Amino acid sequence: MIFNFITKAAIFIGKVLNWWPFLFIIAVLCITEAALIMSGSGTIVDLYHKYYGSASGDLASLEALKSAVVSFK
Repeated sequence: MIFNFITKAAIFIGKVLNWWPFLFIIAVLCITEAALIMSGSGTIVDLYHKYYGSASGDLASLEALKSAVVSFK
């Protein structure tokens, strides 16, 4: 019974991921993200935080994480 549910859930997820409007939206987001990164203006999340968010604490923690990852390399 549980395996039938898992199978049905996997089939449903496959149908959603193969739905062309969903794929189109994901493709537009990816192309926009790539264009923003290549132009040097950050990412979509950076732009969101710049114009709409007041999450300075979150950005500070992300910067700390980024510097930790860079120093690890």
